[in-house]
Amino acid sequence: MKKKDINILVIDDDASVRKVLSEAIKKFGYTALAVANKDEAMSLMRIKTVHAAVIDCMLPKMNGVDLSLKLREGRFAQNPIILISGIFKDRSFASDATRKTKAVEFLFKPLDLEELKGVLDEHLSHLCTETVIPLHTLMSKSFDSSRERRKAIEALEEISGFDLPFVLSVLMDAKVGGHLNMVNKAGEIYGISLVKGKITGLDSPETISTVTLTLLQKQLITPEDIQDLGEKISRGDILKHLLQEGLISPHVVLMVKNQQILQDLNRLITGEVIQFNFAQERIKEDIPGVDLDMLVPHFQTAIKDKITLKYLIEFYDGWGEYPIMEGPQYSDSDSMKSYELIKTATGVTALAHERATINELIESERFNKKDLLRALHLLALKRVIIFDTVQRGSQKDDLKGRFEHMLRGIKDKNPIEIFIYFGATSECKKIEVEKIYKEFARNNHPDKLPPNVSDDVRKTANKVFSLVSEAHDTLTHSEKREKWETSIKQKEVHQQIQAEEIADKAIEFLRKGRYMDSYKLSKEAYELFPGMNVMLYYSWAQLKAFPSMDKKALMDVAERMNTIPHEDRRVALYQFVAGLLKKAQGDLIGASACFDKSLNYDVDFLDARRELVALTRNKETSSTSFTAKDLLHADLGQVIGGLFKKK
Repeated sequence: MKKKDINILVIDDDASVRKVLSEAIKKFGYTALAVANKDEAMSLMRIKTVHAAVIDCMLPKMNGVDLSLKLREGRFAQNPIILISGIFKDRSFASDATRKTKAVEFLFKPLDLEELKGVLDEHLSHLCTETVIPLHTLMSKSFDSSRERRKAIEALEEISGFDLPFVLSVLMDAKVGGHLNMVNKAGEIYGISLVKGKITGLDSPETISTVTLTLLQKQLITPEDIQDLGEKISRGDILKHLLQEGLISPHVVLMVKNQQILQDLNRLITGEVIQFNFAQERIKEDIPGVDLDMLVPHFQTAIKDKITLKYLIEFYDGWGEYPIMEGPQYSDSDSMKSYELIKTATGVTALAHERATINELIESERFNKKDLLRALHLLALKRVIIFDTVQRGSQKDDLKGRFEHMLRGIKDKNPIEIFIYFGATSECKKIEVEKIYKEFARNNHPDKLPPNVSDDVRKTANKVFSLVSEAHDTLTHSEKREKWETSIKQKEVHQQIQAEEIADKAIEFLRKGRYMDSYKLSKEAYELFPGMNVMLYYSWAQLKAFPSMDKKALMDVAERMNTIPHEDRRVALYQFVAGLLKKAQGDLIGASACFDKSLNYDVDFLDARRELVALTRNKETSSTSFTAKDLLHADLGQVIGGLFKKK
C-alpha cells in the first residue's frame, strides 16, 4: 500500500482545527478524512477503510473517549487511535483515557505537528509497501536514463561486497560523478570518488600500506626512502610527499594510484554486508582514473575466485524467464571474447541476438549452469547485456514457477527462517511479521488464483500459504511463540552438549597428531552445532589433515572464519587458526604475526609456539629484510612495520 492510500480519520468539532490537521496529514503523505462528530464518523467508516484516527476528547453528543470505545467494538479494534485535547490538561486524565481506549498517544493542544507525524509514522509504517528498488532490477532495459540508475543506487542503504562491482558498473556506464561512502562490520571507512565514469580515488585504512608496497614491489623507491620520510608516511598523501622530495617522477603517481585503487577495491569484494551511501557531485574537470575497461579483468578474477555460485543464482533468480538483450556497451562484445570466463561458455556473447532466457539455456543443457552465470555476470558488469522487461511464458507457467520457487525456499524451515526468507530481520518482531504476511496474502492467497489454473499449481499454492500462515500464527501469538522458542532453545542446548562432547574427543586427537580422525569428529560436531570454538577446532583439524588444500577449499575456510565478529577474534585460538590459514596460503609473514598474537593472548599455547619456531627455522633471511616473495605475499601492516623496525 502506498502512503497516500492510508486513510486517517480526523474527528474534531472545531472547523479550524480540522482544516489544520487535514492539511498537515496530507503533507505527511497520508490521506485525511475530516468529520465533526460521532454520526459523521460512523457513516464515513461504513463506506471507506480507515487505518487510524485522531479524535478530540470534547465532542458533541458523545465524547472522544466513549467514541473511541465504540470504535473498538467493531473493525477498529486494533487500529491506532490518537486522542487530543485542549481542555483536559490533567496528566492523570490523559493516562486513564489512554489505558481505557488503548490509544497509542494522548497529545495536548496546541499540537506539535512533528510529534503527531512521528506517532503516525511509527504506527502505520507496517502498512507501507513502497520499497527501495532491488539492485538487480537495474539489469532491465527500463532503466535507460542515467538519472533513474543514479536515483535507484542513491536509495540503497546497505549492499553485499559482492554487489559492489555491479554498483560501480552501473554508475560508471552512466558517467555519474560523486562519492561512495562505505563502512564494513569492523567500522572501517572506505570512500570511492567517481568523476565522469572513472574512479579517481579510493580511500581506505590500507591506502598508505598499499601504495608503499606497490612502490617497493616495482622498485620505484627503497626502504631507506620510506624511512627518510619519517612521520610523513602516516599522514596525508604519501605520493605527494614523495613527489615533493623528488623521490618519484610525476608520471609514476597516476600509475601507482590506479594500482592502489584496484588493489584496495579487490579487498572490498567479499560476502560481507557494507553500510552504503552514494552522494552525487557534478565535477566538470576531466580527471584521470580507472575506467570500466580497466576494471573488467579484475571483475573476472573476483567472479572466478570470490563471488559464489549461490550469490549469482540469487542475483539472477528473478530474470530466468526474461530474454537476454543487447546492453548499452554491446558493441564491445567482440573484445570480451578473449576473457577466460567467456571462452568457457562458448557462444555466450551471441545470446542477445537469440533473445534466449537463462532458464531455457540451462534446461537445454547447452551451457553448464555455473559457467553460464559467471559469463553472463561478466558481460552484465561490462554492460554488454541486459534483460527485456517482458517475461516469456504464460501466466500459468509463471505462477507454477513462482509457487514452486517459494516452496523450495521455505520448505523444512522454522517460522523465523520462513519470514527471513521473505525479507524479515533476524529478530522477526511482530509488527514486521504482520506487515510481511499482509503483503504476502494480498499477492499469493490461493483464492486469488485464476479459475483455469492447474490442480498442481493450486496444490502448491495451498501448501505455501499453509506454511506461511502457520509460521505467522506461531510468531504473532505470544504464548505459541514462547512455547516454540523454548523448544528450539532446548534442542539447541542438547545439540550444543553433544557437539562439545564430540569436539573434546576431536581435540584429543589434535594433540596426538591424529589429524584425519580429529577432522572427521570436529566436522560432525560443527554440523551439529556450529559454535565459535567448535568451528575453530574444525578448521584447525582440516588445515592439518589436508596440508595441500586447493585455492577454493582455503577460501571456504577463510569465509567460515570471517563469520566470527571482530570483537571475538582477540583470543589465542582464533589467532592460531588464522596463522595456520595464512601459512597454508603462503603468507608466512602474516602467519608469524598471528602466532605471535596467539602467544600474547596465551603464553602457554604450545601449538602456537611450535608453529612459530618451525617458521623461524625455515626463514632464510633476517627478520628485518624482505625477499621479493615476502613482499608479494606479506600482510601490508607487517611489511611497513618491518621497515620501520630496521633501524
